[in-house]
Amino acid sequence: MTLDTLLQELGLTADQAAGVLADEWFLIRNEATLRERLGIMQETYGCTRQQIGEVIVKHPQFASYDHARVIREAVKIYGTENTERLKEAILKHPPFASLDHTRVIREATEVYGAENTERVEEAILKHPPFAGLDHTRVISEAAEVYETVNTGRVKEAILKFPQFADLDHTRVIREAVEVYGTVNIERVKEAILKFPPFAGYDHARVLRQAARLGRLVGLLHDQCLEHTLHNPRLVGYSAKRHLAVIDIGRSLVKEGYDPEEMLEVYLGCCSFSPYLPGRKRISQAAGPEPPLMKVMRRRLRKL
Repeated sequence: MTLDTLLQELGLTADQAAGVLADEWFLIRNEATLRERLGIMQETYGCTRQQIGEVIVKHPQFASYDHARVIREAVKIYGTENTERLKEAILKHPPFASLDHTRVIREATEVYGAENTERVEEAILKHPPFAGLDHTRVISEAAEVYETVNTGRVKEAILKFPQFADLDHTRVIREAVEVYGTVNIERVKEAILKFPPFAGYDHARVLRQAARLGRLVGLLHDQCLEHTLHNPRLVGYSAKRHLAVIDIGRSLVKEGYDPEEMLEVYLGCCSFSPYLPGRKRISQAAGPEPPLMKVMRRRLRKL
């Protein structure tokens, strides 16, 4: 059996196998050695041969690593309780396996502060490409886009939402402003810094969904836009969740509460769950009142 045949057994096409073998970083040239390495990789990561093939296509040098050592050294940094997360991180982002993580953590904490070491480690496990970034440059460029001399807000945004560090923020702002309007550019920037995942959404789709759901309770498009910028966390909620909130609102209207006051109260406590146990809406099942309903009623009574 030849090397290219063995690679094709991993699910690679003939062209992909040829590309891997032509890569200068694919250092294994013996079929028996490659077969042994493939077995070690499967055993180390607990994955299929096809998954190994997908990783090798992305990162041919992956086949040459001593993966037992890779995991052992990473565990020393991130802890044994994160062993499986480390394996998952490596399979998702193969270059992760080649990094000197002692240096990675040291350099990142020089930027984000030693007091944030655990948050840096968590950011890396959540978003493995985070480990390979030049964070001084990342923060400098983001601070320039958001026009803030307070880089602490940018750092906090990144630690809360590590993918933030990967984004092209000039493009993020430009595309968001096309949806929310140039008059709202500063509010868009503030929304992103308040709720960093806001930067990663398709805002045309978000606002379209908000307007569609808003019509169910009599809100106009511009009102939906206004509420979204005022409380950017709303963009992270699914249509199903919004419908569960509407169910609660309709029920409270029947109890005599004012819809406008109810909306204001909701925006101040929207993080509470609108579901019954089993993630059911109150229109779908009977049971104890959802936490959101209890909180809203309590706050409405105080108005």
